[in-house]
Amino acid sequence: MEEDIRNDVIISVIYAYSGANDERVDETVDFPASQETIDQLLRNAGIDGVHERMFFAAAYESKIEGLIDAVDSIEAKTNGVSPDEMNTIAKSVQSLDSDGRERFAALLVFERPSFSVESLIDLAESCASGDTEICAFIVNAGKYDEGNSVGIIVPLPATKESIQALMGEIELDGKRYWEYFISDYVTAIRGLDKRLPLSDVTIDELNYLAAKIKNLTGDDRDVFSAAIESNRHCSGIVDLINLTDNLGCFSLQPAFGAKHYGEFLIDESRAATSDLMEWLADSQEAGAQFLILHVERLEENVDLESLGLAVAKDEYGSFTETGYITEHKVFQESYHEAEDIPHEYRVFAYPKPKAPMRVENVDIPVLLCEMLAVTGEHSHRESNRLAVTISSNKTDYLFLFDGRNAVLAETAEAYHRGSPEYDFWILCGDNRKARAFAIHTKDFVGGTVVGDIAEIDTVKQKADIIKNAADAEIDIALSASLFTNTRAVSSKELLADLGKPFMAQAKFPQPEFIRIGCYAAEEIMAREDSDVYKLFPEGPKRLSAMQAIRSKLKSPYRSEYAVKPEELYGLEKWAKREVESVRRALEKIKNSPDIER
Repeated sequence: MEEDIRNDVIISVIYAYSGANDERVDETVDFPASQETIDQLLRNAGIDGVHERMFFAAAYESKIEGLIDAVDSIEAKTNGVSPDEMNTIAKSVQSLDSDGRERFAALLVFERPSFSVESLIDLAESCASGDTEICAFIVNAGKYDEGNSVGIIVPLPATKESIQALMGEIELDGKRYWEYFISDYVTAIRGLDKRLPLSDVTIDELNYLAAKIKNLTGDDRDVFSAAIESNRHCSGIVDLINLTDNLGCFSLQPAFGAKHYGEFLIDESRAATSDLMEWLADSQEAGAQFLILHVERLEENVDLESLGLAVAKDEYGSFTETGYITEHKVFQESYHEAEDIPHEYRVFAYPKPKAPMRVENVDIPVLLCEMLAVTGEHSHRESNRLAVTISSNKTDYLFLFDGRNAVLAETAEAYHRGSPEYDFWILCGDNRKARAFAIHTKDFVGGTVVGDIAEIDTVKQKADIIKNAADAEIDIALSASLFTNTRAVSSKELLADLGKPFMAQAKFPQPEFIRIGCYAAEEIMAREDSDVYKLFPEGPKRLSAMQAIRSKLKSPYRSEYAVKPEELYGLEKWAKREVESVRRALEKIKNSPDIER
């Protein structure tokens, strides 16, 4: 193969196939190619309607960075790329101008791209048309949690139908999978990719922003870019959308540094005073010529950089690659949330995320035991440990569990760098499956610990712990905002929500039931607190207390047990017994005489 591909060649392919006498034949084809060349290739491979000898791509070479990897990713999922498909891809890329080709190449080097022939052609066409303002790399969060990283590039703005078709390629169809996250961006606006958020943003908002950017004039695009580069009103997607409607608040001058701006100011001053200087030159007044010479001497000796810096400081101006920008009008916010997006830019109709849950004035140890039961298989010892910890009469706690392990920590312990509780937060705090709660105890009455418990963002809480952790135990209280920016729910609602992932992991899931751990199931049935059901392929089957005593629940599906949501009172009875047994044990230890050893 030639080391240097011609400028009009997008990709060169060595096609290997069986020729005469079934010997392998290698033939290099430069794409885009004529139809005659492709037809001859097919004839050489014996694909003439009679023979079916297949050929394959043995090697690629391209000047477009990332194109070979993209084609390889397609071949890994399919039976290969045909010459006709390769030719279509090459023609689409060949039609790009230099800017479009540069953008296309940048999009190809996204992390873990998942392409099809159609999406690769669509990507090239969107770069050719100039319609694409933002390209987001969307990852299927559900598959990512399952260990399968599947993503796709989505060019924006686009129609609802085209975006849904693209996301459907990675099974984001709103049914089995609908959660996604964004791992990267490529944009047509300088610096915008660094300002677009990777979280707390929806495809609808990105599509709306891209559409608004597309409608900007050339001058407004320059102002938009300069505002972003100067870090003005670009801290999130809401700011960025509002920025597109407030570009009239800014002035952009063709100055690209303090000295350059100083020269601009002098030239502007000369232009503004030219008539006056002409009048002085023609004047017969004493001192007129002296004044002209004095002004010229000042202009020749002024420190242009110092002048530019001084004026920029007074004007709160910023120097950017696009020019010198100042803000001279009040910034108005017309966009506040996704509900403000016009219908034509909306892609999905998923419900707005609900605020985190909060349960008020509840027996904290009892609720914690119930939470453990509906989130996994936890032992009697773990329930006791939680009850003992909460009985220490402290005020604030952080509770974190990742589906297998649970840690309840006094706030000071979680912020104590090097403690086991701190290490658990660092290890599991950004696990997408982890759940975390803040606990604030209010009262200790008759051995009952009463307080509020509220779900918190594990990632944000981990970041706060890392930021404020100390090498020694510190006196730190939970922020009141963790409880105020929430919605009040009942214990039943909280448990039902927490139990959904545990039920989803069952071999025979029943979404209308709440799955519980085996230890809790045994105790509830033995005491006949409420009905307990075993999950079978044919559906849930109610078990009796006698079955629990005689068989100890021995079966191939020993851990597949559930209760009805309306019968959670049985789970509460069990949890109260667990906590009460611990309290009695603590009281016994407290009242026992000291033993000399």
